[in-house]
Amino acid sequence: MNTPSPETIHVLRLMNEYCVEQPTWCAEEDLTGRFPEGLSKGLQIRLLDWAKVFIDNFDDEDRWPAGFDEVKYFEQGKELAQALANELKGKYRIKYIPMPYSMEPIFFEPNI
Repeated sequence: MNTPSPETIHVLRLMNEYCVEQPTWCAEEDLTGRFPEGLSKGLQIRLLDWAKVFIDNFDDEDRWPAGFDEVKYFEQGKELAQALANELKGKYRIKYIPMPYSMEPIFFEPNI
């Protein structure tokens, strides 16, 4: 498999956005309505399910509802970011931007 040179590797962001079902974003590549090529159907479903939890629960003013396990949701996001890195194997640099956005982004590399 050909791995792109470091200059051509785009950043793929994993982040939630209001009313947006797909939580993957790339500034250099239009991924509107689709996931990056090479992503398994299983991971696509997990990403959509994770984003739906955000859409159904997070409020800009009130944040997460009482009793919502924010730590678990944050950890699920980290697991998904690592799965993206592993499946895309260097095609993108994975950047997880957790909610709230005041938290620092986390970058993930594929496990070897």
